[in-house]
Parts: sequence; C-alpha cells; structure tokens
Amino acid sequence: TTEKIPAAVDEPYGPGSARVAAGASAPEGYTVKGNEDSMLYHTTDSPSYEQTIAEIWFRDVETAEKAGFHRWDSGESQRGQR
Repeated sequence: TTEKIPAAVDEPYGPGSARVAAGASAPEGYTVKGNEDSMLYHTTDSPSYEQTIAEIWFRDVETAEKAGFHRWDSGESQRGQR
C-alpha cells in the first residue's frame, strides 16, 4: 500500500496565512492577497485585486492586519523602507 504523506503548510505569518508556489492557486477559503514588499493586502474590492500576484494569502482581513499588513488604500506602504 502507498502511505499518504500530509502536505506541509507554510504559514509564515501564523495561522490563517499561507505561502504557495508561484502560479499555484490560493488555498480554499483564502481570498486576501498580501504583498511582502509593500506590506499591503488586497481584498476583492481592491481595483488592483485581479492583477496583484499574492506572495502571501490570508484567510481574512483580520489575519492580514494581525500580521502587520495594511489595506491597499491606507497609504501605509512599506516599499523601500525595509
């Protein structure tokens, strides 16, 4: 018989965050896209949502904010400051 090995889950910002391989789809139930360079997150109501490539996926806004990410239109981009 073939033993099934559970897939490792990378939760770089704790439970409710996920890093996936380039080109992979979001984990089920994860709809918030995070950008680590800017530390901004995009929800489905962001005008840039579709073209944003998620470096990190979050389950919800609360999880993204707890991880230190800011809403895309907050003016809180950290790009170039880290």
